[in-house]
Amino acid sequence: MSHLLQPIEIRGRSAPSRILFGPHVTNLVRRNCFTERHAAFYAARARGGVGLLVLEQASVHPSDQPFELAPHGWADGFEDSLRQVGAAVRAAGPALVVAAIGHTGGQATGALSQRAVLAPSRVPEVATREMSKEAEPEEIVAIIAGFAAVATLVAEAGLDGVEVNAGQHSLVRQFLSGLTNFRTDAYGGDPERRLAFAHHVIAATRAALGDDRILGLRLSVDEFAPWAGITPEMGVSIAGKLTEGGAVDYVVVTRGGPYSVNRTQPGAFIAEPRDEGLIAQVRGALSPSVAVFAQGGIVDVHVATGLVETGAADGVEMTRALIADPDLPAKLGAGAPGAIRPCLLCNEDCQVRNNANYAVSCVHNPAAGHESEPEFAGAVTLSQRRHVLVVGAGPAGLEAALGAASLGHEVTVWEAAEAPGGAVRLFAAAPTRERYALSVEWRVQRLQALGVEVQTGRTARIEDLLENGADRIIVATGAHPRDPDLAGLGHADGPPVFTHRHVLAGPWPPRLQAALDSGGAVVLLDLADDFPGVSAMEILAARRGAGPLWLVTPAHFTGGAYLAPGGLPDFRRRLHAAGVRTWTDHDFVRAEGHRLVFRRRYGTEEAPIEDVSALIVCDREVPDDGLYQAGVEARLPVERIGDAVAPRRILDAVLEGGRAARRLGAVRPLTTSRGERGMERAEAR
Repeated sequence: MSHLLQPIEIRGRSAPSRILFGPHVTNLVRRNCFTERHAAFYAARARGGVGLLVLEQASVHPSDQPFELAPHGWADGFEDSLRQVGAAVRAAGPALVVAAIGHTGGQATGALSQRAVLAPSRVPEVATREMSKEAEPEEIVAIIAGFAAVATLVAEAGLDGVEVNAGQHSLVRQFLSGLTNFRTDAYGGDPERRLAFAHHVIAATRAALGDDRILGLRLSVDEFAPWAGITPEMGVSIAGKLTEGGAVDYVVVTRGGPYSVNRTQPGAFIAEPRDEGLIAQVRGALSPSVAVFAQGGIVDVHVATGLVETGAADGVEMTRALIADPDLPAKLGAGAPGAIRPCLLCNEDCQVRNNANYAVSCVHNPAAGHESEPEFAGAVTLSQRRHVLVVGAGPAGLEAALGAASLGHEVTVWEAAEAPGGAVRLFAAAPTRERYALSVEWRVQRLQALGVEVQTGRTARIEDLLENGADRIIVATGAHPRDPDLAGLGHADGPPVFTHRHVLAGPWPPRLQAALDSGGAVVLLDLADDFPGVSAMEILAARRGAGPLWLVTPAHFTGGAYLAPGGLPDFRRRLHAAGVRTWTDHDFVRAEGHRLVFRRRYGTEEAPIEDVSALIVCDREVPDDGLYQAGVEARLPVERIGDAVAPRRILDAVLEGGRAARRLGAVRPLTTSRGERGMERAEAR
């Protein structure tokens, strides 16, 4: 048995595995309480074999309203909603259920409460620049009482315990840190007094819970701000001091602070090794009776197993991996790790703490967060076996083929390129984007397990569709770049013009490589402000010659698409290190031979780039739907999905692929909606 799947005792309660599903924003809250969608979301992970399941964090005091759809521990009906979620999880599996509780402090916003946010000291929040109010002694007392009050509700609701947040977005961490605590009273002034608030919160919470329930602590041990913040050495010491006395039963070791929010749940775009040594230091500093959970971008079961095997940690938080595949522990236990749907670490739809308020989901698994909806929870109707032809093996086509084959249909897949993957395969070639390729590789492997081969190098014409005689034709031919239509370009005396796909695809056109080696300037004009442009620029930077590289965009800043997943700072650092020159708020005006002229978007001043040897234009793409239109005209049973409908994201492509498959109906009853149990058994054999 994998070390991850061994049970672990925490304060006399047995978790069935050492895999933790951590607290994260879901935007499934209604009236500031948990909902039936929460219940279905968490129950799916319990059913899949998770050991310790920590609910989304609830605020403990009205002075904390961090975002619109946040749970409030003082809301009417909150205890009942806890009880309903707990009952659903227990009905699904033996996981321990813990409620995360906390106060966001200065990282909240007064826009919702219409009051000043409270913090240890008067410090502007990094992201919003909102100035906080220094919490007064009576307010501190009230907040500590709030922790106790919500812990009491959790105990009365029958849950196994609570987890106190002293990690990211946490007032407790703000009191611990010299970055945010400038007080000179009993709650600040030196490292020991900065511990006081955390000690009082832990003591009050333990008293409210009693001796028989679990008290966990989520603790940032490195704020990546050594000039005043919590350093690793300090973090290990803080962990030891806060767990003295036996009140705390487990610690989740996290990193990150006000200047490094993206380090708490790092994505693939952060090319930074995990500090396993720091986790091991915390483990070594604490009593054996306190369980230590590793956290921070751990999505690979082999990495997680290694942390437990070596004793660096007692368990591992794998939240995003479990969003991507709630059955991860069960598949590992069945001896089928290859069947696990891998997390891409893209942070696109699982990170929803923003103004959009869309529900948690997953680029790779659109059912995540929508488990209670009929589309994913309802039974698939039975139908006769059909021959299904899928044209195009990007994420949309592969998902349609996988779904149709899992439902029992005969499936043929044609792909014009020499390898499956479509646009995903292209930009997965860029630095830090490699994991995106897993969304393709996993589906291809699952298709192979079902006996379906992806026929590459197979261009489809309308004549081929007519001859094939398929009962259903699903066209997933993707999109293509618009032809650059910029004044003065394309003349013999000017620089050659390429699209981002010329850079992303291989092999490169000889003229592009020659331009890069020529010593002249290579300019990338990013009109789309999306992943392809910045991915192409990173590839260019890796293969640059002696000449300068320019990234020019009419947008307000470079790499705008990286904002949501939090990779913008790292992307900009990489551009700077590579010597890439950037212009924002600039529109292309004209070409004068090898001289390109731009104008500031909010002014009249023109600025040239001289001696340009190549221009790469990254513009929005348009559907490649000619085959579909021909099929409609020929009255064939065709439908189109993915970028062939409208170029969008992987999530949209996968959603439409799955929907196309479900419309076919199932040939035989299945053990799961996509027949994955059968694939697990096949792999185990």
